Amino acid sequence: MHTAPATRQHLLDLLSAIEHDRLPVADIEEGYISTACCILANISMQLNRPLKYDPLKKNMHR
Repeated sequence: MHTAPATRQHLLDLLSAIEHDRLPVADIEEGYISTACCILANISMQLNRPLKYDPLKKNMHR
């Protein structure tokens, strides 16, 4: 009730997806990719250097 309209719509879609046994519009894999990109960018900025990330293995390496 007290969230941004877009967040509220995603939540309502998730609940509907659970109720109707379907995938939500914003499925978890897409959320993971978006979130991981932001987190990796923040880590890179804090370390003041680029990172090497293997998207297939989903890990960082030097």
